[in-house]
Amino acid sequence: MSFGVFIKNERLRRNLSLRDIAKGTGLDLAYLSRLEREIIKPPTKRESIEQIAKILELDETGTQTLVDYAAIDQKRIPDDIEIAPDSLEALPLLLRTIGNEKLSKSQIAELSERVKSLYR
Repeated sequence: MSFGVFIKNERLRRNLSLRDIAKGTGLDLAYLSRLEREIIKPPTKRESIEQIAKILELDETGTQTLVDYAAIDQKRIPDDIEIAPDSLEALPLLLRTIGNEKLSKSQIAELSERVKSLYR
């Protein structure tokens, strides 16, 4: 999924038009249309993303998902993810391993749970 597809799905699920979103956020209608059609990259400012999330009535999890999709579409790590300096050195190895082994989303989720269990 992508940022644009996510907002379009949520908008349609709530029977909102692009005009409704534009009016509620103050964002340009054409801009929102290009976002949904993935012609342009999502906004980088969290405030803009949160404006869209608010008008879509997303809960905290939905808002975080929208923020994550924006970062993914921009090929960057979300700003709220803090990486300890000593872990930063190992990050490329972890990402290459995940990519090279072609782990599925469920395998990555399992790996995440295993890492969390190390600190419980």
